[in-house]
Amino acid sequence: MIGLLLFREKALNLFSKYDFYLIAIGKFLLSFTVLILINNRIGYSQAVNNPFLVIGLSLICAFLSTTAIAIASYLLIFVNFAAVSPEITVMTVILFLVMFLCYFIFKPGKMYLAAISIIFCFMQMPGCLAITAGLITGPVAVIPIVFALITYTLINGVSVNFSILSSQMGTMGILQKLIYPLDILLKEEKVWGMILAITLTICVVYWIRQTTIPYSWNIAIATGAIVYTVIVLLFIFVGNIAINLVGLFISTLIGSAIAVLYRFFVFEVDYSRTEYIQFEDDDYYYYVKAIPKIKVADTEVKVTNITAKTEEEKENFEENG
Repeated sequence: MIGLLLFREKALNLFSKYDFYLIAIGKFLLSFTVLILINNRIGYSQAVNNPFLVIGLSLICAFLSTTAIAIASYLLIFVNFAAVSPEITVMTVILFLVMFLCYFIFKPGKMYLAAISIIFCFMQMPGCLAITAGLITGPVAVIPIVFALITYTLINGVSVNFSILSSQMGTMGILQKLIYPLDILLKEEKVWGMILAITLTICVVYWIRQTTIPYSWNIAIATGAIVYTVIVLLFIFVGNIAINLVGLFISTLIGSAIAVLYRFFVFEVDYSRTEYIQFEDDDYYYYVKAIPKIKVADTEVKVTNITAKTEEEKENFEENG
């Protein structure tokens, strides 16, 4: 355990020293991964299906806020959808504008959660960040994660039905093309089950994490994993929705592991040294529960080697002494 704590202190010190460069590299890799995944799935437009363009956009996103990653991703989606149908693109733009309006009204921040979530969606593990999101932010984190899930559903729906769309595009009416994105979302019952599971998991984890009970973060992580798994299983058996059970359990384990790592780096405390303090002023009585953080100082130990002197060195020392 001491070794892990020493590693944590070194990692946090390294991050605080080079945070600007590390954050920039992280945003570059995150945006590059998201844009590449989008182009690989719906790269219908030659204008944007270019690795050099993706690298350029990723470099720009690396030095802007994480909202820039979402904007670049949606621009890429719009251009690729436009190569399929302008009407589908118009409705998709309207849907995304509504989502952005909700985002800016509630101001949840943490747009990087949406970027990471869409990567997990491509990996068929959309709920991996639910537990960690509950620890980081709370119920408002539902907004960026749900945005990512809806975005992936639209991308996947167009990708799966691309051949049908290409053959029937000439016979489809304008209204039919316009409502096609809505039709994709309404028919994907699995998506609504995932949204409910993710929302309840985030809320439960946040509520337990806010309590003052000992080991609340550990309890929140375990409870969140159970809640997410149970809700998805209910949708599988009650709603007759096809979901890979092995993928579900792997997703839950990975999500729990991410949450445990986050807790280790952010909230590692020693409950055995909990203190209760009571004091008052003219207006209030105060009851304070203080739990110390676990910190380990990495001290450098200097070792001096002491060797026995030879007879010649002793004689020289006595003569000079």
